[in-house]
Amino acid sequence: MAADHPEWLAYAKARSEQEARQALSDTDSEMVRVIDDLVDLLVAKQVLIFTELPERVQAKLLARKQLRNDMNALQSPMVDDEALF
Repeated sequence: MAADHPEWLAYAKARSEQEARQALSDTDSEMVRVIDDLVDLLVAKQVLIFTELPERVQAKLLARKQLRNDMNALQSPMVDDEALF
């Protein structure tokens, strides 16, 4: 099949679009973490007041923070509590 054949061009275009979508999808979770960290930083520097965010946004951010804390606790079973020793 020739490189300029309509079927080949259609396939190449579809493949290129699919790869671009996949690349965006692959970075979505990384970008979500960047946004989480950015919100935390802006709140810590008092540029953003957490309670001024819509309640649904607050709830989602708090839920994600709790999930991360839970995950970190599961990954690190050692507890820094001297009373246990």
